[in-house]
Amino acid sequence: MGLPFDDNHANPLTQPSPLNDSTMFWSWQNGHKFLRLDVSKGSEETRKWSYHLGSVGCDSESAVRPPEKSCAFTNRVEFILPMTQLDTDLDLEPITGDVVAAKIIEYPVSGVDIAPTIAEIAKVDFQSSGESVLSESTRQYAYAETYFPYFHYGWHPLSMIQDSNQRIENGQFTTSRHSTSQEDLVLNTHLLEQLASIRGSVVPDVQQKSLSAAEELALQSLGYQTEFVFPSIEEALDPRETIQVLQAVYQAEHLPLKQAIPALKKIVEQNPKLLDVHLSLAYLESKQGNFESSLSHCVDVLRQNPEHSVALNNAVILANTLKKTDVAEAFAEKMLVVNPQDVRAYRYLTAIAADREDRQQVIDIAAKGLLVEPNDPNLNYLKGLAHAFQQEDTQAIIHLQKAKENDSRANDISLWLGIASERLGKLEQALRHYEQASSDMPLDPRPTAKAALMLVEAKRCSEAMPLLVNVAKRLSGPEASIEKAIATCQSVGRE
Repeated sequence: MGLPFDDNHANPLTQPSPLNDSTMFWSWQNGHKFLRLDVSKGSEETRKWSYHLGSVGCDSESAVRPPEKSCAFTNRVEFILPMTQLDTDLDLEPITGDVVAAKIIEYPVSGVDIAPTIAEIAKVDFQSSGESVLSESTRQYAYAETYFPYFHYGWHPLSMIQDSNQRIENGQFTTSRHSTSQEDLVLNTHLLEQLASIRGSVVPDVQQKSLSAAEELALQSLGYQTEFVFPSIEEALDPRETIQVLQAVYQAEHLPLKQAIPALKKIVEQNPKLLDVHLSLAYLESKQGNFESSLSHCVDVLRQNPEHSVALNNAVILANTLKKTDVAEAFAEKMLVVNPQDVRAYRYLTAIAADREDRQQVIDIAAKGLLVEPNDPNLNYLKGLAHAFQQEDTQAIIHLQKAKENDSRANDISLWLGIASERLGKLEQALRHYEQASSDMPLDPRPTAKAALMLVEAKRCSEAMPLLVNVAKRLSGPEASIEKAIATCQSVGRE
């Protein structure tokens, strides 16, 4: 009884009957229910019993993604019929007497109550909008809200309030059902008023940066919109009526790349406010090398939500890849407006300044970023390099060492540490850095050449000659400084 791994975790939307029966399916992650046993005695609510069997312990990125390896408990069962030796009577009479539990909760609780409950058990001070279920509560309802549909798809936010009798869901329209039977009920206006009083704000107060006429003209010439408007709540679709759109998105995202892109484009043409689908298209287009198209999808997101952090980040990278430096810089600056603590924006702006060879700007921007994250390896590296180019060697060494200590992937740090140390007259330190650089950059002759020329200058030809010979052999042609150094050491040897 059960399904093979591949069949169990295949796309449920495209599987043939009976594998497309949603009542026998948990999620893409866990797969199908191999056995579903729901029994009751008469119509009494208290005399129901259910047992569902399927694979559990399945590891994947989310419930809507299939696992890549076998689940911890596959729960596929082999048996031989008939199984009369296992026949038994199932007693569905309600349990009587005391219920064994740590505590019986008689009022509705929310997911936000979990953390404060754990904190109270652990005797940890914890501030939360939830309540510990270990404490006495006067609350008579549970509340939940989500803005995910709005900010990701442009759909109406959802909110819910529930007491022991009624559950109210509010979006573009409002429904009222019994808390357990799900039967439609007459709306409890007092409960609805409670929901309205605690519901959060939908659209944040966004302060848009004013643009000069020249800035607006430049952005518009590149196809960018300079006036942004949040999706209209009044016109937004209700997520409960658009679930089939999400099903189409999941199907399209798991198609082969060349089929996925046109399928997703068709979806966003019909549903232009699906922000996450624009981002999926941006990712897939970039995989195809279509960076211009990828950037346009990020801009489509920013037209609807100008503070979308993922779209801003991706737009910076794509604009820089396309050599649209001014556009990349504008997006990076917007990232800082949205979140002044986002160190990524400082990295991008520092790298842009480095590409322009504006060393002082590199130093200034990196310094601001290092106030946010003092150990950032990228900022320390670029700042140290800029100081080295300006022969501010003490500062160069401080930041290059910091970059190295924090696992910078730049392989020329030791070379520049050697150059800075040599200029400060610290020859032994410089020599050690050059030796390390030779190991870090085995195909680059510069560290060996620098070390050799420094030793010649210090009149240490016996140490310099092997290095000079090594460099001369590795160079593709004559190098005047190396030939001069060899000649100098040879004349010293004759003396």
